[in-house]
Amino acid sequence: MHRTGLEAWLRAQANCRYQNSLWFDRRPLKVYLRAGPLKSYAGNCLIQGVRIANVSVETAHLRQGLLTKFVDNLLVSSRSLGYKELQVENVVSDEMLNFCRKCGFTRDASSFDDLCFWKPI
Repeated sequence: MHRTGLEAWLRAQANCRYQNSLWFDRRPLKVYLRAGPLKSYAGNCLIQGVRIANVSVETAHLRQGLLTKFVDNLLVSSRSLGYKELQVENVVSDEMLNFCRKCGFTRDASSFDDLCFWKPI
């Protein structure tokens, strides 16, 4: 699924009443996404948001900017469709923690799940 396919999927989820999931599989990058109504980390209410739930990059392609480019494109597409937040869940590796900080995500320290990061779209 290329960017147009991702945009079409996001468009279809933009007004859904329930979350839906997608494996974005463009090797060497694989990203598991959720979109739809999510608990906002900014205001503790339901918003239309996008959540990155899992990321995999093949070892030979690490540190080449693949995830950064993907997130940049995801932000542009999500913003144009009216989503309010981009969230990253279960940040457990130092690499992903550093990525979230570099990209301007805020750690959600106010809830039960302090392994999540978010940023407004």
